[in-house]
Amino acid sequence: MHGLFSKNPVLIKGLALAPVIVASTTMKNALVLSIGMAITMIPTTLISLFIKRRQGYWLHILLYMLCAALSYIPAALLIRQYFPTEMGLVGIYLPMVMVNSIPITRAQMFVGRRKRGFLVVDMIFQVLGFTLAIFLVAAIREFFGAGTLFGVDMGTGFSMQTLLYPFGGFFVVAFFAALFQKGNELFKRLMNRLDEVEEEVQAEMEEFEKFKGKEERG
Repeated sequence: MHGLFSKNPVLIKGLALAPVIVASTTMKNALVLSIGMAITMIPTTLISLFIKRRQGYWLHILLYMLCAALSYIPAALLIRQYFPTEMGLVGIYLPMVMVNSIPITRAQMFVGRRKRGFLVVDMIFQVLGFTLAIFLVAAIREFFGAGTLFGVDMGTGFSMQTLLYPFGGFFVVAFFAALFQKGNELFKRLMNRLDEVEEEVQAEMEEFEKFKGKEERG
């Protein structure tokens, strides 16, 4: 579950930045890219269950790329049927999502392992982490850049079209990356404080038990 917040593949690890920075100008674009990521992750990650570690790393990458390329065919057909305009808008960044570093790095992590349940959960939360990141970036850019959300005019009466350019994408991604990093720091501090409180309570309980034992013997 770390893939959602504490180890978000985009905002914390910096993977698949190009499509998020450049193509996430609208939430519809974000949806198209998220669908492409989900369809790619399934075969690319599952193939790691059938690869042995002693096989060459170059062979692993070759197989991952082959699975990603093959998965692009049904993904492109599905997206073209329901989102023809958005598929044209995202352009080359849809096939880039198919061969991005997220499914490859996660698949390589599971090579030679047989923890199928953990793999499936990890795959789901990596996709959700990518989806969360790209939707957050797209929502800010579309709302403040065009005054719309999912193509619906929000009636703001203003727009910052700079956010719709790659520079704006860099700015928004950097903002959320810093926000997630700060959130991780605060969460770690909270957990450390809870651990300290638990140790203090445990020590006090032990002291109480000792005192109670002395009273009973007295």
